[in-house]
Amino acid sequence: MCFNMVVFNPSGKRLPEVLVEVVRSEMRVNRHGFSFHAVIGDDVVLRTLDRGTYLNELKSITGKAPRLLHIHLRLASAGVINGENIHMWKVGRYHISHNGSVASFACADEHYLYQYPYRSRPNLQCDTKSDTLKLIESPEFIKAVDSLDSRPRELWNVLKRFGFYGVMFMTSKDEVVAVSVNKPLYIYATKHLLIFVNEPIEFVKPVKRFGFKLDLSTVPYTSYRNVMIRYDIKKMKPLFFKPKSTKPWPKPWHELGYDYLEDWRWSQWSK
Repeated sequence: MCFNMVVFNPSGKRLPEVLVEVVRSEMRVNRHGFSFHAVIGDDVVLRTLDRGTYLNELKSITGKAPRLLHIHLRLASAGVINGENIHMWKVGRYHISHNGSVASFACADEHYLYQYPYRSRPNLQCDTKSDTLKLIESPEFIKAVDSLDSRPRELWNVLKRFGFYGVMFMTSKDEVVAVSVNKPLYIYATKHLLIFVNEPIEFVKPVKRFGFKLDLSTVPYTSYRNVMIRYDIKKMKPLFFKPKSTKPWPKPWHELGYDYLEDWRWSQWSK
């Protein structure tokens, strides 16, 4: 269900070519819309349905040594396959992508995705807009993003109210905001790169850098769940927010009557 990644490159060096190969591989499944946000002095944003155009532009961008590169590849679940539903929407100063679902805005037939994730579903779209786009356009979400500096926990409240699940990235010239709800957020570091991603990757090895304590003895990465991280790319310092409540998030799929999803293990909030 989508590939979502942010690469922070403080060294100013060209990004490794293997990064493009990782994206090319992910595009075989996540093929319903491609986008990136790159910081090379100014913001450079591409949103396209054309695979060839995307790969060519991505190769060009990685060669220009962007300070920040935010990548999203869409696998459609709710909403039609069109340009409007391609991620990297802009709210305030942030470009936003999401891997997961938003129960309050989900299509009633979205359960089909979990049963048959790689089949064509042209006749199972209940609405033209995706659930994430509806979230992004909601006044509550826009207000929460605008007040992130003064009231960061308001974003938690809005996401919980709408039944958010997954990993969301919000990037600007100065900051990476990573939100994880009931899904792991993976963080890798190399000598020159810091990588936030929604699934494990294998082309990097971790080191203790960039303000994160990476446990090298147990796993080849650090992962977080149910947390919001605001990473200042100028100071290279993370700021963590965790919810106060220990109650589990709502189980919206049960409310929709999808009994087979009872096997899902909804983790509880961290203290």
